Amino acid sequence: MAPKTLLSCPEEILRIIAEKLDFADHRKVCFVNKRLQAVVQPLLCSHIQWEYNKSQSPPIAQFLRTLIRRPDLAQCIKTIILEGDDGFGQRRGMYRVENDKKSQFTIDDNVALEEMVEWIEKLGSPYSKQWIHELRTGTMDAFVALLLCLAPGLRTLYLGSNYTQNSSLIGAVLHLALLDTSKAINLHSFEHLEEVTMLYHATEINTPSHTDTANAHDTLCLFYLPSIKKLSVSLDVPRSFTWPSDSPPSPTSLTSLKLYKIREEPLGHILSVTKSLRDLEWNCFYREDLEDKYITSTLDVGKISKALSHVGGTLIDLKIFASVANGVNPEPPKLGLTKPFGVFQHLHKLEKIQVSLPFLGGFSPLDLGEGHLEGALPRNIQWVTITDDLRYQDEWEWEDTDILEHLGRWLHQRTETTPFLRGLHLIITENDFGYWEPEMIRALKSLGSREKFHIKFTNRADQP
Repeated sequence: MAPKTLLSCPEEILRIIAEKLDFADHRKVCFVNKRLQAVVQPLLCSHIQWEYNKSQSPPIAQFLRTLIRRPDLAQCIKTIILEGDDGFGQRRGMYRVENDKKSQFTIDDNVALEEMVEWIEKLGSPYSKQWIHELRTGTMDAFVALLLCLAPGLRTLYLGSNYTQNSSLIGAVLHLALLDTSKAINLHSFEHLEEVTMLYHATEINTPSHTDTANAHDTLCLFYLPSIKKLSVSLDVPRSFTWPSDSPPSPTSLTSLKLYKIREEPLGHILSVTKSLRDLEWNCFYREDLEDKYITSTLDVGKISKALSHVGGTLIDLKIFASVANGVNPEPPKLGLTKPFGVFQHLHKLEKIQVSLPFLGGFSPLDLGEGHLEGALPRNIQWVTITDDLRYQDEWEWEDTDILEHLGRWLHQRTETTPFLRGLHLIITENDFGYWEPEMIRALKSLGSREKFHIKFTNRADQP
């Protein structure tokens, strides 16, 4: 009997073999013959990952044409990762010059464009006229919105800020799918979508954000996703916080949340609906020229404590980062902090925390008085990371000797105050203003040896 060839194998066997190949091999196999192409194409479409920046545009128009012609392939899409965050702007030193133009690209395939227009017209969206106009002008927002409509089995979505510079149509699709009770539009409800990252602007210090429009109307819709588990978003909150529906969401499956830019009061509104949250990363933000009801020059620890109380019975891992941006003023603005004592004590399930030192002991050892760094923490804490994220603030008066002294007190009596403590990590920034001398680092390690406790020290390079 002549030996069997690969092509003589049943389709199930071919699919198993194809699943072992990497993405690059999938593309090559597609060109072998039609039978192998039929086996590999669904795998090729299951994971979409593109980069979009000043030097390259993704093949999104051609891909959308394929999906419209082949709905069976659209059903196979599980992951969409659309990367790019250079803002289409230029840098002047450490500052970015904002680009007022929409993120647009040229479409060479008129046939594909007309097929997309026809699909949108059949959908019957109230935004059809604007949507079609944006398609014809090559606005990325219109193409991404259509891609989301065509992917009912989507499980993971990542949108970099270049894809969301103008996100009104993406937001409209989310509203129609998740909040339109009339069901007049035949649009899937993203019932399988479990993980979303949607970055509307860069969050680094000294990087201006897009301040012309607030994105809360679009972003808050994501909390209504029926199966959402992990969510990472930056959020421009308007002057009054409101959910985009008559009823607040109930994301019972949401266990991991990263929030950028928002402040303590809106944080409380959001955490009040996250009844199952286990991991929270909160990046609070201040920029002088954006100051309003929520964005002020003082972090209110009382409001932070109240916000976190909503997740006190579920939260296990907490990270808090505080940053300031220059805005129109070349000097970094001042950011104050009300007295921090006891802010985290009510988080009874908390095991891991990473915070800047002032959240535990204020901006100066004098703020602590007779208190202790661990006084802000729950007894059951296991892993603590302390950073110097707010080191550039004028109020910062912590010296390396002060930190070493307070850590020594803590570790000496840890069996009484934090009996479950297993690890301590100190992250200090090396910069022109100073750094920990080698002898201080040796003293820190000696402290760990003396107390029979491992202390990790990271002297990271400054990144302005």
